[in-house]
Amino acid sequence: MFAKNLIFYRENQNLSQEELAQKLSVSKQSIYKWEKGICYPDINNLINIANYFNINIDSLINKEIKSKKKKSQLELLLSLIKTITIPIILIIIFTEKKKL
Repeated sequence: MFAKNLIFYRENQNLSQEELAQKLSVSKQSIYKWEKGICYPDINNLINIANYFNINIDSLINKEIKSKKKKSQLELLLSLIKTITIPIILIIIFTEKKKL
């Protein structure tokens, strides 16, 4: 969970791995390894990461974050379905009225 959450928070801030590494005073390779789940940051780095993103450590390591991107894709699909369905229903209603 930590790796996915770190990626989420980094991308949410539009930061590259290198930019985040500079802000946290760690190597780009450290960010890469953390995001790939190869290893985990020590407690001092966890604190620095949480402070940088203004979140608590629990949110960083335990909380599963639902991507806003996936949600917006779902909302877009639902909107598209509504947009297509409503005119079809109206056409059916008016067609049936003309038959009567």
